[in-house]
Amino acid sequence: MSEPFDRRFSLDSESVYSDISRILNTTVSACSGNVLAKALGSNAVRKLQDDSERVRRRLHDQFQLVVVGDFKRGKSTLINALLGENIVPTSVTPETVTINRLLYSDAPSTVAVLKNKRRVSLSQEELPREALEELIRQLPAEIDHIDIYRSNELLKELTLVDTPGIGDLMEEFDQQVAEYLVNADAVIYVISARSPLSASEQTFLSSAVMPQSFSRVFLVVNMTDTLETEENVEKMRRVVQDRAGAVSDKIYVHMISALDEYCRKMEKRCPEPGLTKTLEENFLAFESSLKNDLLLQKEIIKTSRGIALTRMVLNYAAARIRLAQHALGEDVSRLDQVGDALQQQDDLLTTQIDARKADLAADIDRMNIEARSWMRDFMERLEAELASSGRTAATQELQRYLQFYLMDKIKAAVGACLQRHQRDISDRINGYSRELSSDLMQNAFGGVQEQISDCIADISWTSADSALFLGETAVSLMGGALASLVNVGYVVAGLFRRHALSQRQDDLVTPVLEAFSSITDQVLGNLDEIYGRLKLDAQLKLDDLYQSQRELSTEAIENARRAAADENLRVQDILQEAEEALQTIEACQKELEAYQ
Repeated sequence: MSEPFDRRFSLDSESVYSDISRILNTTVSACSGNVLAKALGSNAVRKLQDDSERVRRRLHDQFQLVVVGDFKRGKSTLINALLGENIVPTSVTPETVTINRLLYSDAPSTVAVLKNKRRVSLSQEELPREALEELIRQLPAEIDHIDIYRSNELLKELTLVDTPGIGDLMEEFDQQVAEYLVNADAVIYVISARSPLSASEQTFLSSAVMPQSFSRVFLVVNMTDTLETEENVEKMRRVVQDRAGAVSDKIYVHMISALDEYCRKMEKRCPEPGLTKTLEENFLAFESSLKNDLLLQKEIIKTSRGIALTRMVLNYAAARIRLAQHALGEDVSRLDQVGDALQQQDDLLTTQIDARKADLAADIDRMNIEARSWMRDFMERLEAELASSGRTAATQELQRYLQFYLMDKIKAAVGACLQRHQRDISDRINGYSRELSSDLMQNAFGGVQEQISDCIADISWTSADSALFLGETAVSLMGGALASLVNVGYVVAGLFRRHALSQRQDDLVTPVLEAFSSITDQVLGNLDEIYGRLKLDAQLKLDDLYQSQRELSTEAIENARRAAADENLRVQDILQEAEEALQTIEACQKELEAYQ
C-alpha cells in the first residue's frame, strides 16, 4: 500500500523560517521609526519587539511535545516508558510536583530554574519526592521548572514537557500549564482507564486544548492493564472514541499501559502478564503514530504554528496603528479635553461597568435556569432508565458498577451544560467589552469614536484570550463541579452500604429510586453553586478587561497628545507613516496567506 498522500509533502522549513523572520523584522521596523513610534508609545513597540522575538525563538527551538492530564494519570511513567529510562520522578504529591522539561545533551545534567531566574544544579537523587520537598524548603525562591538533560535518542528529535496535574488540586499551576499549551507544537493528553474521559476532561479538551488549533491531539488511555481482558480493552476503546469524537475528529485514541511498557523495556515483571502481547502491540502502535504523525511532520507542524503566531503579531500591530491614527485625527485641544474627561469620569464609568456586570449576571442566571431545566429532564430519563434496566441486571454487576455509573452520567450531564454555556458567556464578555470600550469614547471623539473603541476592544480581547478564558474556567469550574457533587456520591454510596448484605436485586435499585427525588434536588443545588461561581469568574474577567481598556485609552490619548505637541513632528507626517506601515503589514499578511 502506498504512503498516505499527506505524508508525502515536504517543506523547506529554513526558507519559511527566513520568510517569517523577515516579515516580523519588516513589521517591527515599520512601527519603530522615530515618527510613528512616538504615536504608538514605548509599551506597544516593546510588546511588538518581544512578541516577534518570541516567535523567532520558537521557530528555531526544538519541537515541543507537551504531556498534560489530571493528577495521578501516569504522565511521568508514560514519559519514562517512551524514553526507556527512569528519568522523571513518578512518586510525587501535589505539593512537590513541578513542570519538567526534558532536553537532549551529551552530558547529562539536571537544573532547577527558579522564578527569580537563578539556576540550581540538581542530582538525580534530589528528584524523588522526599528529597525534592527538602530542597524546596531550602531554595531562595520557588521553582519555575526543572530542565532535565539526557543523552537519549528521542530527545534529539523533540523536547518533552511533563506538566503537573490540572484541576482544583493543582490550581496554582493551571496558568503555567495553560501557557505551555499555548506554546506547544503538539499535545499528548493522558487519561486513566479507571475513569475514561470524564466530564471535566472532555470540557478541558474542548475548551483549552482544541482551540489551540493543533493538527491532531494524542489521547492516551493509560492504565489499560487494569482492564484485565482484551474484550474489556476493546469495549473501553469504543467508549473513549465515542466521547472523544463528540469533542473533535482530530483526537486520536491510544489504549496503552505506560507501566507495562516501562517494565518491558527495563526487563521487569509486567503488571498483567495475560495482556502482555496486546499491551505491547498497542504501545508500539502509539510510538509508530508519534513517529509518523509528529516526528516526520514536525517541521510542517512547527511552521504552521509559527505562521499562526506571526499572524497574531501582525494583527496586533495593525490594531495599534489604527488606534494611533484615529486618536491623531483630532486636534491637540480636543485631545486635552479627552484626557481630562477620562480622568474626571470615574463615577460615570463605574456606573457603566456595574450595569454591564449586572447584565452579564442576569445572562448567566438565565443560563442557570436553562441548565436546571435540562438537568431535571435528564434526571427523569435517568430514573426511568434505572427503573427499567436496573432490575434486570445481575446483582454482582449492580454492586460493582451502578454507583459509579450514576455518578459518571450526572457529571457528564453537568459538564455538557457548562460546555454549552461557556462559549456563550465568552461571546457575551466580548460583546460587553466592546460596549464598554464605546462608553469610554462616546463623549470624546465624535465621528471616529466607533473606530477607536473597536481598536481598543480588538487589542484588549483577542481570540487567544477567549481560548485562555475558556480553558481557565473549564479547569476551575469542573473542579468545583466534581467537589460539589461529592455529596451526591455520598448519598448513593450510603444507600448501597445500607443494603450491602442483601442479594436481592430490588434491594439495590429500589432504595435509589425511592431517594431519587432528593438526589435530583441535591444535583440542582450543586448546579446553582457551579453557575454562581461561573458568574463570579465572568464578572471578574469583565472588570479586568475594562481596567485594561481604560489604561489603553489613556495611553493612546497621551501618546497622541505628546506626538501632536512635539515641535519636531508634524501630525500629517505621522499619519502618512502610519498609512505606509499599514500597507506594509497588509502586504506581509498576504504573503503569509500563501503558506495556508
